[in-house]
Amino acid sequence: MQPELRWTGNACTLRNNNSSRFGKSNQLQLDRDQLLVGASVQTYLLVKTRVACQPASERNFHIFYQMMNGATDEQRKDWKMPQSQCFVWLPNSDKQIEEDSFHETVEAMVHLGINIEMQRQIFRVLAGILQLGNLSFCPSTNESQPCDLDERSEDSNHISVDFLQRASELLGVPAEKLGTCLRVRTLKAGKQSVLKPCSQAECGVRRDCLAKVIYGRLFEWLVMFINSCICADTSKWCNFIGVLDVYGFECFQINNLEQLCINYANEKLQQHFVAHYLRAQQEEYVSEGLGWSFVKYQDNQSRLDLLVGSPISVFSLLNEESRLNRASDWKMLRVRLEKELGGNGNISWDKFSKVPHFTVTHYAGKVCYQIEGMVEKNTDPVPPELTGLLQKSDNLLLHEIFSGKETEMPNNKGLSKVTVVSKFKNSLESLMKLLLTTAPHYTRCIKPNSDCRPLTFKRKEVVLQLEACGIVETIHIGAAGFPIRIPFKSFLQRYGLIAKCSTSGHLDADPDPDSAGVLRPEVEKLLGAMLPHHVSHDDHRSLVHCGRTKVFLTQPMVSYYSGLKKYSRPLNVFTLCHVT
Repeated sequence: MQPELRWTGNACTLRNNNSSRFGKSNQLQLDRDQLLVGASVQTYLLVKTRVACQPASERNFHIFYQMMNGATDEQRKDWKMPQSQCFVWLPNSDKQIEEDSFHETVEAMVHLGINIEMQRQIFRVLAGILQLGNLSFCPSTNESQPCDLDERSEDSNHISVDFLQRASELLGVPAEKLGTCLRVRTLKAGKQSVLKPCSQAECGVRRDCLAKVIYGRLFEWLVMFINSCICADTSKWCNFIGVLDVYGFECFQINNLEQLCINYANEKLQQHFVAHYLRAQQEEYVSEGLGWSFVKYQDNQSRLDLLVGSPISVFSLLNEESRLNRASDWKMLRVRLEKELGGNGNISWDKFSKVPHFTVTHYAGKVCYQIEGMVEKNTDPVPPELTGLLQKSDNLLLHEIFSGKETEMPNNKGLSKVTVVSKFKNSLESLMKLLLTTAPHYTRCIKPNSDCRPLTFKRKEVVLQLEACGIVETIHIGAAGFPIRIPFKSFLQRYGLIAKCSTSGHLDADPDPDSAGVLRPEVEKLLGAMLPHHVSHDDHRSLVHCGRTKVFLTQPMVSYYSGLKKYSRPLNVFTLCHVT
């Protein structure tokens, strides 16, 4: 993966020092001679809320810590980040990890073609975001007046006015206008605009929103810049190798909209994986001449219908609440979820819980989602005053990022709003269509422990990961059929001694596709000799089947054959010694 995206999109979490907080699909573009001529990357759902809100004992995105630890004195002066300054949005900054390499990030930028001046603009924008995080507000004594900037600060050497000034300079906007946009909102009343002071809580929300929209669009710009550098013209490539790397199944103490989208994606990918696995099994059975129908299994379509089905689903109800022209109300969303989906066995509620939530039974387990704040995240509102201000920024990069973006007042047609889950669902559906046209191969990454210690294997953690990525469920499906397949030659080598089959002439020969026809009569003879006395011929076919080139076995038969082999080996060894 491109280092620039790794540093800006990954973070240190409780489970992983380098956890991707976004999904990505890399495309390696090949010409007619199968030579690499270009590449492209597409991203999915950057969890930008981490910029302004970091879970307990976790960190913000890597890039901020790299800047803090690797900047020169000259850069610190340019970014207005003195060595002694603390930042509210940089928790656990004393923790040093391998990914805190600022030098590698700068080298990657140079290699990509981001010049010194552009680098400077990027880092100044990021430094401005950190200064925004130190802004705090105190309630106004007069409701008709805006909130004041709080003079108290974790950094005893500075007050919020200083942070506002620094942020405005770094972001290239006037400090007075920035302070006004954070504390006063503009309402449309017909053709006139009305200014309304924000409450203390609303000021904090607008500050966080500004930081998230800047970081999110900076990330999008970086993706587009990378693609412009590495993507080949469509006339130069005809095939591609795709590498899809998405977040795994997530279940934390607090789960919200991000985890709901992530786990929905995992449900879709699990369905695709199982369907591909079953199709491969059926194709092999047909090619080997097995007259056997594959086992029926519990599909996860009912869970997908719960989340995105028509006409009523979790996503549709969430979108309806998000598109209403009124203040979001989590209580109303909970009432509608219980009323419309209460009969679905994959969703439940704890009536005695003080925290508003709903629990979804996913293929990998149950996840409790917090309802409060979910509507706001789905709407992802950006006050037009803030985007309008950034559009006039003196920082050329910010000006470019926000130019052309809609900054007018939102219209009253709520149904026209594009929500987070709608965008994510559409991008995922496009991805699934692409996957259906390819020949997929799967790689499952399993961590032996969460402490990043070598030679340490924690069984419980590994089993949880196997369940979360669907491997355990796939094993159950495979075990219901013929999970063990052994080529004829290997089967005779392994079990031939049991019936004293004389097959040395065939086994010593070089492998030949046509030799399967020669070996099959001997395999059938061996299987007949090893037939358990208490098992009928018809029942035997449900336990073991002789295909065209392989023997298909169930686990009970493998155990039975292994027992026969263990019993017969001493007798054969004794006989050989006697003949000698």
